[in-house]
Amino acid sequence: MNKTLESAPSSPPRDLTVMPSSSNNDQSAAVLLSWRPPKSPNGKVNGYIIQYTTDKKADERDWQVEAVIGDVNSRTIKNLLPETKYFFTMKARNNKGYGPQGPLITFVTSRGICSLIRLFKKCWL
Repeated sequence: MNKTLESAPSSPPRDLTVMPSSSNNDQSAAVLLSWRPPKSPNGKVNGYIIQYTTDKKADERDWQVEAVIGDVNSRTIKNLLPETKYFFTMKARNNKGYGPQGPLITFVTSRGICSLIRLFKKCWL
């Protein structure tokens, strides 16, 4: 029986979606990211790297990084700024390394609960 050697994923995670999520902090926003594994994982995926920023022209080292351990397909990102445009991308990892970066997904966070209340002048912090 022939078996090819494992190599880093040759494709990015697929179908990355970003949706609003509830947050523990009324003054911040949270999003739920979900995705499917790479089409060509070239071995068992053991994690993902999510990168996000409010400035898509920022140097990659200035982006926020969220490590996801294991073969999971979702993650909540908390403590985001309300009413702010974010850019998200991600890549998969296996025992041989990281795969290519996925497409850039844009998402604008909603108003925080306190921001909505302030519209009615009823927020006391």
